[in-house]
Amino acid sequence: MLACARIGAIHSVVYAGLGHTALRDRITDAEAKVVIVGDVGFRRGKTVALKAIVDEAVDNLECVEKIVVYSRGKTELTGPREIDFNDLLKFPPECPRRKWTRKIRSSCFTPRVPPASRKE
Repeated sequence: MLACARIGAIHSVVYAGLGHTALRDRITDAEAKVVIVGDVGFRRGKTVALKAIVDEAVDNLECVEKIVVYSRGKTELTGPREIDFNDLLKFPPECPRRKWTRKIRSSCFTPRVPPASRKE
């Protein structure tokens, strides 16, 4: 989330327990171009196949250009628009920071005043 805010990307965090139809509705409403997903998740001691849910949700959705897959297990990429998260780490680590205005500001970038410089 912080990386998205840093570059000014609009993002939406989705609960991992959503079904494919609810996820598809959210992706469609947002006209999402990129979906980031872990291949599996763990809930109550059980493995949840997150990538399978996303695969079903984005089936025949033309707005989604790329699906970034973070592999915790041994999952193979199945489509041309899927990208392995680790492949993205090969790019330079620096990304230009978005210049914030007063109207557009994320709370995570609000400067903090050190305790020594505070007026009592």
